[in-house]
Amino acid sequence: MHLAALRMVVVSALLGAAACVDVPQAVVRPRVGSVTLIAGANQVTQVGSDATIPQLRVLGPDSLPMRGLEVRYTALDSGSSVTPAIVRTDSLGIAQPTSWTVSSVPGQDTLVAVVVGVGTYRFIVTVTPPCLGSTTAIVGDSINGTVSSTGCLASGGRRATAYQFTSSVPSLPHGATIRMTGASYRGRVDLQLNGAPLASTSFDTSTASPNTASMIAFLAPGTVTMLAQAETPGSTGNFGLQTLAAPVYTGCMENAFIMRGGTSTATIDTSACPFIDGSGSTYFAHVYRVRLGAGQRIVVRMNSVAINCFILILDAQGVNVLTQNNAGTVNATALQFTATAAGYYLIAALSTLTPQSVGGPYSLSVDP
Repeated sequence: MHLAALRMVVVSALLGAAACVDVPQAVVRPRVGSVTLIAGANQVTQVGSDATIPQLRVLGPDSLPMRGLEVRYTALDSGSSVTPAIVRTDSLGIAQPTSWTVSSVPGQDTLVAVVVGVGTYRFIVTVTPPCLGSTTAIVGDSINGTVSSTGCLASGGRRATAYQFTSSVPSLPHGATIRMTGASYRGRVDLQLNGAPLASTSFDTSTASPNTASMIAFLAPGTVTMLAQAETPGSTGNFGLQTLAAPVYTGCMENAFIMRGGTSTATIDTSACPFIDGSGSTYFAHVYRVRLGAGQRIVVRMNSVAINCFILILDAQGVNVLTQNNAGTVNATALQFTATAAGYYLIAALSTLTPQSVGGPYSLSVDP
């Protein structure tokens, strides 16, 4: 074979081999039609709260969802965090992390989302100081008030009237049924303990009146802040607020130990831990003990076809209610909690079905 012909063969072979080389996906720019920030782009929340979870949607040139694109989220401000940091778009083209916790200093927090190979996008949240109530309210009060345009700025950009809500029970969590009726809007009540969210009527989606919101909440001994506001940001006007006696936690110890990632299937009946309300009626519950490290996060999920699910998370002594979630008349609920210190915590799973003595089977999981 002549030298020139041999060179032609070698060059052809090299070109053929090059055509078979895989090009790293990171350097291939996807053909994208649009990227839209559909949730969490511009929001208002309070110090120490979880912000509305950011959602970003990617559509292709044909306006159909693009699945599997990598999106990297980064919180730019000290004390702010996002979990997980890397997600991929789902079948609807949406990429969203599990949570976004804002910093402990009022101001503006920024979350950057990088759609790999496409572009960079920003989510902004304005962090406001906690609302502090100047008026004291106790269980049993009936209050007439006003949500005004100059009220305290609460999470979601809502204006609120704040009260210092005091429990009359000195050593055990005391329950209260809270109902708020707005004259021209759906009412909403948020409870806070030391500036951190404790409970909200937003979990209760079923009410007898379209302008009424209600919930059962357990109060730690001492004082919490009660925020009366309109569910829709920007709405203002008069409201009526009523607080009634509800169950008192009796200080039962745990029925069982449960680990992060663990599950339990059981039946609540009259042999369970009793919660006694002011009228003498009894709720029943199972109480679990879980050990968490400082900063460890769990999502507690409770499901049932027989009972209305209610979850409490308390300290190891069963005295301080750290967070709670009342799903109203819904048979499934979930509650997120992050431990501030290493140690044991109690999870109380109970039914709020009327009559309170009615129980039934349920499942409970503690997901990392």
